[in-house]
Amino acid sequence: IFHDDELTYSIVLCQDDLGVNRRVKESFEKITSFLFCFYKNLGAKACFAKDVNPASGSHTIAPICFSRSEEYDILVNGKKIGGNAQKRRRSVILQHGSIPFSFSKEKISRFLKNPDMVCGLDVNSLKDITTREICFDEMSQNLIEAFSCHFKLDLKATGLSPEEKKIS
Repeated sequence: IFHDDELTYSIVLCQDDLGVNRRVKESFEKITSFLFCFYKNLGAKACFAKDVNPASGSHTIAPICFSRSEEYDILVNGKKIGGNAQKRRRSVILQHGSIPFSFSKEKISRFLKNPDMVCGLDVNSLKDITTREICFDEMSQNLIEAFSCHFKLDLKATGLSPEEKKIS
C-alpha cells in the first residue's frame, strides 16, 4: 500500500460500541460516516460510493487500492478520496484510514511493475478539492472535531498511562 503526504488515523473500539451487528460493511459505514462532516468543513460534499454507483464494490483489480471504490469508500466530486482498512479480532475492531494531502502519479509509478498503469488512475486528494493551502495542524484538528461532533464524544489529548508505558 502506497502511503505518502497524508493524514492518517486509527480507531480501536469494541463491536458493541457501534450499535450495529457484526457485518463488516455496516461497521465501515458507521465508522467512516464522521468523514462527511470533515469534508463538509472543507467545503466539499462527500458521499459513499454505493450512493453514486450501486455496482461499486465489485472487487475489480486495481493497481493501487485508492483507485478502486468499494461500497463504503468515500467519494468527493465522483472520485475516491483516501481509504480505510479494518482488522477484527474477537469483538475488537481496529480501523485505519488515510486522507491524502496530495497524490503524485509520478511518485507512485516508480513503485509499480507497470508504471503506465497510473495514467488511468482517477483519485482525489485534499489538494484537488480545496481552494486554499491547508496545514497539517488545521487538518488534524478538523478531523478530531468532526469525529467528536459526529459521535458526540468529548475527546481529551493524553499520553500513555503508566500501565501502557510498561507494555510499549
